[in-house]
Amino acid sequence: MEYVRLYMSSRQLLPPTQVVFPDGYSFRLFQPGDEFHWSRIACEAEQFTSSDIACTYFHNEFMNHPERVMEGCFFCCDGNGMPVGSATAWFCSRDGEEHGMLRWVVVSKSEQGKGLCRPLAGLAVQALAKEYERAFLHTQTTSFKGIRVYLDMGFDPDMQAERAETGWEIVLNQIQHPRLAAFLLSYHTEKKRGSAGR
Repeated sequence: MEYVRLYMSSRQLLPPTQVVFPDGYSFRLFQPGDEFHWSRIACEAEQFTSSDIACTYFHNEFMNHPERVMEGCFFCCDGNGMPVGSATAWFCSRDGEEHGMLRWVVVSKSEQGKGLCRPLAGLAVQALAKEYERAFLHTQTTSFKGIRVYLDMGFDPDMQAERAETGWEIVLNQIQHPRLAAFLLSYHTEKKRGSAGR
């Protein structure tokens, strides 16, 4: 599948009323030292080439705000208590205002396909909805399974990104999600109207 970087935004988050993990899995918030678990998970998901690089990234991106990490970085643990996935409710600045941001919904490769992405993202979106009206996230065409979850939780495509139209058509062909189909239909209709009016 062609890789295209994508962005999504939400003006009304749709957090799940209840978050349920598959049998044998549990969740908890960040604890001191969990940056090493996060780095391992990200490497196992093939997002980084080494745990040192991943750990440095985590420190640079998150540890300047330790209180936010403790309140917004969620881990999914297997039956042995080992973290195997993570999602983070974070923040960003847009147009001079602070908004929510869903970051790094990531699951160890060996645990992918077991239904962990949706509850992990659900925990983070619940946390975001308590504080923000608007939220954003970064993703890519290859994460189309996760995009299905994000659409269900109130995120829509942000068409400002380079090659956004191409990327979202690729995703639509993979997941045939009604919210995405309706959004793209409306987007293309408005685009045609704008062209006709010139």
